[in-house]
Amino acid sequence: MLRLKALSSAAVFACFAVFLLQAPDACAQPRGVALEYAGPDTLVLTAGEPVCFELVARDSLGNVITGWDTLRSDVTINIMGTTAERDSSNRTWNDDPEGYSWNSIRFADQPILQLSEYVFALSADKFEDGRAEICLRNTKAEENVHLEITPYVHYLNQKSPVMTFVPDTLANFLVDLTDPFQAQKDVMFSHRPFEVVVTARDRYLNTVFDSVPVYTVLDFPGEFGDQPPGPPQPGWYDIWQHSLLDSDLSVPGGVTHFFAFPTIRREKGIDAGHRITFIHRDKSFIRGVCDAFYVADHAPYPFEQMYPPDETHINLATAADDSTITFRWRNPVPPDPYTNAMIGLFDPVVYSDVLFHRVEFYDRSTSSSGGATAWASPGPFDWIDSSLSITVAELRSHLLTAQPDWKGEATELMWYAVSTDTIYETPASNVLADSSRGFRIYVNSDITAADNPPTAADGIALQQNSPNPFRDVTSIPFTLGMAAHVRLTVHDVMGREVAVLTDADYTRGAHSVVLRGADLPGGLYFCRLVSDEGVVQRKMLLLR
Repeated sequence: MLRLKALSSAAVFACFAVFLLQAPDACAQPRGVALEYAGPDTLVLTAGEPVCFELVARDSLGNVITGWDTLRSDVTINIMGTTAERDSSNRTWNDDPEGYSWNSIRFADQPILQLSEYVFALSADKFEDGRAEICLRNTKAEENVHLEITPYVHYLNQKSPVMTFVPDTLANFLVDLTDPFQAQKDVMFSHRPFEVVVTARDRYLNTVFDSVPVYTVLDFPGEFGDQPPGPPQPGWYDIWQHSLLDSDLSVPGGVTHFFAFPTIRREKGIDAGHRITFIHRDKSFIRGVCDAFYVADHAPYPFEQMYPPDETHINLATAADDSTITFRWRNPVPPDPYTNAMIGLFDPVVYSDVLFHRVEFYDRSTSSSGGATAWASPGPFDWIDSSLSITVAELRSHLLTAQPDWKGEATELMWYAVSTDTIYETPASNVLADSSRGFRIYVNSDITAADNPPTAADGIALQQNSPNPFRDVTSIPFTLGMAAHVRLTVHDVMGREVAVLTDADYTRGAHSVVLRGADLPGGLYFCRLVSDEGVVQRKMLLLR
């Protein structure tokens, strides 16, 4: 006797209803949508080129479910491995509405519903006889992109072939400027190089890796030089292999950089800005232009001169020729606007202006400098000189240059300090170097004049220690022209402070301190006296 297993009336009705809509074996479970493509397992496409796939509803036996559109079961399509729209904004380029990185999935040439950045949905009613064709467009040049269909059904192929998208043909150049300080991209600096980065791109902003011949058009070509003036700065030589003004320019490998050297200021808000245009040498319609930029000056920041203070008397008659006189000033930090500038986007090295300082003397009565100048040597940028020490003999020579007829009699001069980067100069902010104001110094080199100076002060003097050389104990005499606080220290040849002999107030006149060097190793030492009147220094030799 044949026995049939009873089916519930609901199950029978559902199976019968599906049977009317589908092929035989319609009750086979589960069911889903496969992604089918009659082609290779990997695809190489041009960015923006559409590629189409067929979605087919199938049951577990592989039969097409022709009535899928009535089941109200939507399909989700995921784009995997893409970075389109992550690396750029959705701005257009050259008024091209598609001129940026993006992707889309279309059905019947219409975009389907986009659920999130890379997730799309196709409704079941788009299927006809269990089939629907979708087309992907991805404008980002990239590798390892594929589609995946969900809900996942284990027995169906729901992944597309792996796709590689290569750049489209050359359409434009991106011309960008490297901001030296990453603060304002539209301001560069006079007489300092800046980098122009040029990228060859397709219409979707992908880099085109061809070698492209180009030429440049400058709005104000006469305001650029082809090399920096004067001696080259360390590390700058190589960048001039890629000068913007070279006659034979090209963009090799898709991206390259050139260097421009502006020589004239263009002030933002007053002058028209510079623009640099790159044009394909054979196809003039392919071009790119940078945003407008301006050129700023960068004189050293204001600083203050300190010692010798105003109305200081320097008695050259009693000072030894090899004793030193120190002129001091205080530099701001940083001392110059052009500090830690990043010239090259592809080079992490930063550059800073090297500053020089000089001290100038002039006759107060005539405001004439006579060309007398003393230079302070530049040091590494993080230690720009803040003082200039010269010997008494050198000061006499400078004064004779300023006043050839000077016979050593008491005279009143002015001194001021100047900071320069060889292009711009900044005098000390607390004097007016171009007027009769400065710091007054009263100088004499005549023994008789020394007894009757034009002021009550005779300046400071640090006499040679005695004995010298010495073994354990030596006496160090010094003279003050006025009551002052004195700090007398001893330093080794590396500049390290090894002893403090005194740090106290002293009256006007002659004084002496004792150095006991029993605990010091033998060698050369420097005795330094610092007071309100200035800084002087002498050498001492300790024997062992």
